[in-house]
Amino acid sequence: MNADEIKHLSPRLVALTELLEERARQAVTEVALGSDQLQSTARSLGLAGRQLADEVVGAIGAQAQEAARQGLRKAIDPCSQGLLQAVAQAERAAAQLQSQGVQLLQAQRGLLWKGSLALLLGAVLAMAGSGYVAWKSAQAAAQAEFSSSVLRALQSGVLTQCGNVLCVKAPRNAGRYEKNNDYILLRE
Repeated sequence: MNADEIKHLSPRLVALTELLEERARQAVTEVALGSDQLQSTARSLGLAGRQLADEVVGAIGAQAQEAARQGLRKAIDPCSQGLLQAVAQAERAAAQLQSQGVQLLQAQRGLLWKGSLALLLGAVLAMAGSGYVAWKSAQAAAQAEFSSSVLRALQSGVLTQCGNVLCVKAPRNAGRYEKNNDYILLRE
C-alpha cells in the first residue's frame, strides 16, 4: 500500500466512522423513543382501567342495591391491582431498555475509536514501510551507478592496478575538482 492509497483511504475511514456513529445514535434514539412510548402507554392503560372501574361502579351503584355494588367492587379491585402491577412492570422494562441502549452506545463508541486508531496506525506503518523501501532503493541505485562508473574506468584503462596499488591514467593538463584540488577529473 503506497502513500497515495493511504491518502485516499483516510477520508473513507473517517466517513465510515461518522456513519457508524450516526447509526448508533439513531438506534439509541429509537430505543429511547420506544421506551418513552411504552411508559406512556402503560400509564394510559392504568388510568383508563381506573376510570373504567370507577364509571362501572358508579353506574351500577346508582341503579342497583348496596350489596351488588360491594360485590362488583370486590371483583374489580383485583383487576385494578393486576393492571397497576402490569404498569409498574412495563415502566421497569422501559427503564432497563433505556439503560441498555446507553450502555450499547458507549460500547460502540469505544470500539469505533479503537478501530479507527488501529486503522490509522496501520496506515502510518504502511507509509513508513513504503518510505523505507524507497530510500533503500535510492541508495542501491546510487551504489549501482558508482559501481558502473568504476567498471567503465577499468574497461577503458583509465583505472588500473600498478602492483598492489590502484593507478589512474590522467593527461598532464587534466582538470581539477572544484571543491577539492587534490582530485583530478577523469574523462572518457
